[in-house]
Amino acid sequence: MLSLFTITTLLFLHQWVGTQATGNCSFNEKYFDNFTLAIVNNTMELDMVTPRTIPRGLKALIDVQISLDKGKSYQRLFAHVLDTCSIVSSVRTSMFKSWFESMRDHGNFMTNCPVPPGHYFLRNWRLDSQLVPHYLMPGDYRVLAHFFFGKQKTKHEDVALDMDIYALTGKCTFNEKHFNNFTLAIVNNTLYMDLETPRTIPRGLKVFMDVQISLDKRRNYQRLFAYVLDVCAVVSSVKSSMFKSWFQSILQHGNFMSNCPVPPGRYFLHDWKLDSQLVPHYLIPGDYRVFSHFFYGKHKTRHEDFVLDIDIYAVMRAA
Repeated sequence: MLSLFTITTLLFLHQWVGTQATGNCSFNEKYFDNFTLAIVNNTMELDMVTPRTIPRGLKALIDVQISLDKGKSYQRLFAHVLDTCSIVSSVRTSMFKSWFESMRDHGNFMTNCPVPPGHYFLRNWRLDSQLVPHYLMPGDYRVLAHFFFGKQKTKHEDVALDMDIYALTGKCTFNEKHFNNFTLAIVNNTLYMDLETPRTIPRGLKVFMDVQISLDKRRNYQRLFAYVLDVCAVVSSVKSSMFKSWFQSILQHGNFMSNCPVPPGRYFLHDWKLDSQLVPHYLIPGDYRVFSHFFYGKHKTRHEDFVLDIDIYAVMRAA
């Protein structure tokens, strides 16, 4: 369970947007009938079924690494071998203990060991920003979580669960004058978004969209194209365009308005995937950066009214 804490820390830092989280997960069927985890709209959902009692002695090696060159060369930030039952039952305050105490309000996890067989879950849990270590900055992370009994890397080791996760992230900031909340998550190539507007969004909202690609392993990005678009003009236009096609597809999975101005309220997008037919043929598989800057007025002048910035790193692979 401690791997969940670490992964959540990386994916839910204040004002982060997770763009792509990938990796491998394998579990020992002696200890788990099922183990699933999903992160949607900055909220964690977890289900696991244990067919037998989990005794004392379960340990976890948590190895957190970061890439400082925007590539796949990772450097260790920290690594710990933890006794999971000691963390759960301890009366002493620690970072891991604080996370577990926060989770208890949203699930049915045991507070002592051994843990009897059963179905354990976590529902609608968000990591409070006060529980996030200040030294974890936005970036490209790798998390190795290895759960085991016995002595690691010996013939007496009994593996319970392995997770190897890459979390590629970006930054998101918004003007509270225009949004009460703005969250976005991509899970299994599916997009989820929630936003709440406290006031009417009038005509005149523009977006500067800059799409870049990396042609080398160091992620030096080169511009493919950049546009300044009138958002309402795209939404209400009867003319066909790439952006209009995307919006028409999105309309089927949410409650977005198809005209302007947009009244205050909560708007959402659920279970949306970008169909391959909507992807321009000139966008080759690779590492992409998409920077979107939403604003009113004239860009880069004192008359500009900032609305929203999204800086996303994403990976597009060949089908």
